[in-house]
Amino acid sequence: MPIAVAKINPTWAKKWMIMTLVLFAFAGWCAFDGTVTYPRQIKMYDTFVKLQNDNKEGEWPAIAKSNGWPTDKPEARAEKDILTQWIMMGIMIVLGSMSGLLIITHRGKTLEAEEDFFKASDGTKVNYEDITKIDRKKWNSKGIVYVHFKPDSEGEDDFVKLDDWVFRDADLILKEIDHNRPDLKDDLPGSD
Repeated sequence: MPIAVAKINPTWAKKWMIMTLVLFAFAGWCAFDGTVTYPRQIKMYDTFVKLQNDNKEGEWPAIAKSNGWPTDKPEARAEKDILTQWIMMGIMIVLGSMSGLLIITHRGKTLEAEEDFFKASDGTKVNYEDITKIDRKKWNSKGIVYVHFKPDSEGEDDFVKLDDWVFRDADLILKEIDHNRPDLKDDLPGSD
């Protein structure tokens, strides 16, 4: 039975969900512009330029009205503008997928402190006795701590990140680490 548990912060998850939705909405807007708006504007502009070249610019308001177009001089658009919309759409889909994947990969993850060890969000078990350093440089400003540990005497140093913005109550896990390793509590500035 865990002594302390830190679960995903719902505010963090909502922020990334909103970001995901905004990115996909923008991708949809780019797709609409690339398939509907810009081709329509290109057709309007080409028609307007043809009338100018034929010295029939005075016919523009009637032609525009008959096609349901605005009677103002149309904005110049080119095929490269449509390509730009498709490129932006692709970028937004990639970014939206990445932010959505971030939420999915964190779903159900926790940090847990037990009597002899704590468990990181990726499932790594860190025995308190294996902890070699607690890097608290970013704790006061960002709520981030890096816990360095050496799993065995022959192994290389490794670390896990405790992030109090991503995991609500990560400070409870840090308190449990400090309780079990008081010798490391003051190893860096910024320790509480």
